[in-house]
Amino acid sequence: MEFAICIVSIAPLRQHPDDRSEMTNQVLFGETLEILGSQKNWIQVKLAYDGYIGWMDPKQILYIDEFRYDSINESPFKMVGDLAQIIVNSANQEITTLPLGAVLSYHKMKIRHLKFDFDGLTLDSDIKPNRNIIAENALLYKNAPYLWGGKSPFGIDCSGFTQMVYKLSGLKLERDASK
Repeated sequence: MEFAICIVSIAPLRQHPDDRSEMTNQVLFGETLEILGSQKNWIQVKLAYDGYIGWMDPKQILYIDEFRYDSINESPFKMVGDLAQIIVNSANQEITTLPLGAVLSYHKMKIRHLKFDFDGLTLDSDIKPNRNIIAENALLYKNAPYLWGGKSPFGIDCSGFTQMVYKLSGLKLERDASK
């Protein structure tokens, strides 16, 4: 088995291995995934957080070993708590924009050869949820445009909205409301 972590802001997850295929979900920076297979310039992945399966461009991920994959997924994590924030690659000072809910292992992250520094508001995945926190997190997506398969403030659908609001509030839900 192969494992990876998303290293771009927002990567589309498609139903089929084709750029014209429907986007069914998005993978946010720091989310981990298992590689299920490949086809030409595509990899089929299963997201660690909710088991969602789809196809994505392999240029948007960085392969990690199973130990790193397990350690990330078995530990509480931090998430970007602002609508948008930046993370800096300390080796070359490149900036990556991160959306609300992107996953951070630490404020200083090292993923293989990449080193990132984050200096923004974070939310903890293991917070004790309550309805006030859920309501506050829901309002963070006010005026976000509708985007089928989206799960960021830059475009979100109803299931993505529900999953992300609850994720930010410390509760884990499936990606699709139909499940």
